[in-house]
Amino acid sequence: MIVITNILSILLFISTVIVLVIKTRFFQQNSVPITQVIFSFILIIIGISLDTLYHLGYGKLFDTYGEYIGLLFFPLIILSIFTFSLNRELEKQKQSEILLQHQNEILVKRNMELDSFVYRVSHDLRAPICTSMGLTDLSIKSLDIDEIKTYLNLQSSSLKRLDQFIIEILDYSKNNHSEIISENIEFESLIDSAFQDYQYLNNRHIHLEKNIFIQTPFWNDQLRLKIIFNNLISNAIKFQKTDFENQKIDISIHANEQLAHIIIRDNGIGIRENHKSEVFKMFFRGSNQTTGSGLGMYIVKDCIQKVNGTIHVKSNLNEGTTIEVLIPNLYSQTS
Repeated sequence: MIVITNILSILLFISTVIVLVIKTRFFQQNSVPITQVIFSFILIIIGISLDTLYHLGYGKLFDTYGEYIGLLFFPLIILSIFTFSLNRELEKQKQSEILLQHQNEILVKRNMELDSFVYRVSHDLRAPICTSMGLTDLSIKSLDIDEIKTYLNLQSSSLKRLDQFIIEILDYSKNNHSEIISENIEFESLIDSAFQDYQYLNNRHIHLEKNIFIQTPFWNDQLRLKIIFNNLISNAIKFQKTDFENQKIDISIHANEQLAHIIIRDNGIGIRENHKSEVFKMFFRGSNQTTGSGLGMYIVKDCIQKVNGTIHVKSNLNEGTTIEVLIPNLYSQTS
């Protein structure tokens, strides 16, 4: 009986210590239910006391009352094991509640974004359509060829804005619903494609400087990187100074086996200090120089987060903007 008592006491004590370590290590908690601790120490004290009494010459006492001592001792063990099991179930329930709360918070945020998105999209889609319809009516009524050409040019500009907005909506949708597909990335091709699409956006000639250093093959999601470069380069073009001749964009990329360090720098109008914290918000427009949707930088940050990257903006008003992006290299995961 003495040997069994001591063994069970020690085992229960060890189980309590293990629970404490597990909860501290994995759940960032530093406490075990008080009942578990009390039962463990009671059993340890009982075991030590019985062992001491036995060695002091009270062996006959255990021969006479051993069964009663066992009947008193084993219910405590069973109760302690029960509290241990109950604690595990409560812990699982608590973790499930925390996860559910986190998911609810994400759902509330998404619903708010969706409400705002639907309202703004419907407005921004309708505005250029109404403008084009009005310009069409004016063109029909006019008999002056020059005046009609003016109306058609304005209509063309309105439809281009509509087209750009639809492209941004599609980018937003693709980013939200497309899986990450790792492919070999040709940075120079992405840059050239984006620059060719937007370099005459505002009828300006802009000098592009590229410095690309690739130490190892760089793999990541082609779709999202295309969206990122398209938006960042188009912004660098759109927000140039209208009265400045030496307009330029500098792009440097250093890629190794861990990540790609991307810097896009322009000498445009820059960003106001009070707008810097707002640039990544949905539908934020910090300048009246263009009539964009305000979705671009929001989509850029969302794409970068999807590929586990980071983005930082540095800007001074009337001096230009520097965008710094870090994107992980997924090449090791594909080989």
